[in-house]
Amino acid sequence: MGRINDYPYAADGLEMWSTIETWVTGYCSFYYLSDETVKNNNEIQSWWSEVKNEGHGDLRNDTWWLEMITLINLTQACTIIIWIVSAFDAAVNFGQYPYAGYLPNRPTVSHRFMPEPGTKEYDDLENDSNLAFLKTITAQFQTLQRVSLI
Repeated sequence: MGRINDYPYAADGLEMWSTIETWVTGYCSFYYLSDETVKNNNEIQSWWSEVKNEGHGDLRNDTWWLEMITLINLTQACTIIIWIVSAFDAAVNFGQYPYAGYLPNRPTVSHRFMPEPGTKEYDDLENDSNLAFLKTITAQFQTLQRVSLI
C-alpha cells in the first residue's frame, strides 16, 4: 500500500481499513456462501431494515444506502461499522488529553450561569472577560484531579 508521507493518519488508516476488510470478507464468506444466502437471510434483512429505517429514518430515502442483497454489501456494511467503532473512534478520541488537559480548552464544570444584562456580573464580563471566565471554572486542585482522570 502506498504511503501518504504528509498525513500519517491516512496511511495508517488505510492499512487498518484493509486489514479489517480482509478479516470481515473472510468471516462473512465462511458463513454466507453466496449472494442468495445474504439476500434470503431474514435476520440480516431485518437488521439492515432497522439500521436504515429506524436508526436513520430521516435518511432512509437517500440513494447511497447499500441494498444488502449481496455478500459484498454485507462485507462493506460490516467493515464500515467495525472501522467506525474501532480505528476511527480511536483516532478521533485519543487526542483528547493534549487538548482537554489544558482546562480553559474544555472546562469540566461552570460554577456560574451566564450573567444577565444590567447585573454586576455582566459588567465584570464586559470589563474583563478573562477574569470573569476564570471565576466560572474549577479551582486548580480540582482541575488537577479531573485532568488525571482523562
